[in-house]
Amino acid sequence: MIGLVIATLAMTASITLPWAASGRTVRSGWAIAGAAKRLDVANSFAAKALLVGFLLIPALAFVVWTAVALRHFAVATAAAGSAAVIDATAAWSVSVSPLQVRWGLIVNLLLLATQGVVIADALRRTTRQHRTT
Repeated sequence: MIGLVIATLAMTASITLPWAASGRTVRSGWAIAGAAKRLDVANSFAAKALLVGFLLIPALAFVVWTAVALRHFAVATAAAGSAAVIDATAAWSVSVSPLQVRWGLIVNLLLLATQGVVIADALRRTTRQHRTT
């Protein structure tokens, strides 16, 4: 389960990498979320929920770490999965926008794929653990 913590922390850290550019300005995932919040471009409920969720990813990473430390693997897996879904949706939103994609977004997507494999393994282990108890 330590892999779940590492994968979630790596994915969370990749949010700080350069995701996109407009003109000469290069922005990280955090900067894009901050600009969207300041400019109030998240008009729909879904867009606002994505923005709030994106800003809560570090909190979800903390939940993963704490739940693994307390051996609550189902909670850790659920939190990691939630963070991955939110991050994947945000990454997709940036990739289909008119912004120029930068290398940080690609790194983030690769880390998401890795996290997906780790989450699948954690789900398998959690399910097996519940069957034996």
